[in-house]
Amino acid sequence: LIDVPVEAVLAAGKADFAKNHTAFLATEKLVDPKNPSQAMTEIEKDHPSDTAQLLDAARGDLNNLQSFIEQHHIVTLPSQMLPVVDETPPFARATIFGETDPPGALETHATKVYYFITPPDPKSSAAQQAQMLAYWNRPMLQNLTVHESLPGHFTQYLYAHANPQWSLVRKTAGSYTTTEGWAHYSEQMMLDEGLSKGDPRYRLTQLQDAL
Repeated sequence: LIDVPVEAVLAAGKADFAKNHTAFLATEKLVDPKNPSQAMTEIEKDHPSDTAQLLDAARGDLNNLQSFIEQHHIVTLPSQMLPVVDETPPFARATIFGETDPPGALETHATKVYYFITPPDPKSSAAQQAQMLAYWNRPMLQNLTVHESLPGHFTQYLYAHANPQWSLVRKTAGSYTTTEGWAHYSEQMMLDEGLSKGDPRYRLTQLQDAL
């Protein structure tokens, strides 16, 4: 519903990519001045040691983010409810690393929201499990929790749940701009507002996701 030539949209995307890429290279140098290209490898060393620690870390991030949002007046949360952190159901693990899964738009009874985290497969090799845990490094996990939960997708659910009077169209229609757009904006905005106190490891992870 915008009157913009597709070439202009593509140019804007390319410009944003170039901006993020430049910022990524600069932030690599802040994380590891001697070996910038190894910055992400260094970040991946800081990760939970097993599935239990991984889920606990996600729960801790949720509590910290909720407090940060309130203290910094980021957005008014309609409820203090938090999603239930749990392992991704086995049938969904092939396609999901982490995801907030709320009740459907027309659900009138269920209110429990899940924040699913895919753990290492215990049947895989030790090296594969270690690789998966490295993927779940703490900066990456926090960034995903911002995106999926607070103030990302879970906040969108909280507003929908708090407004049962919304029209059928508003309840069921969706826009990629206002769903994923809001969540990715939240990743950058929360760091801009002081989350992680300027730690470049968290900025680098956010930029990686943006790219």
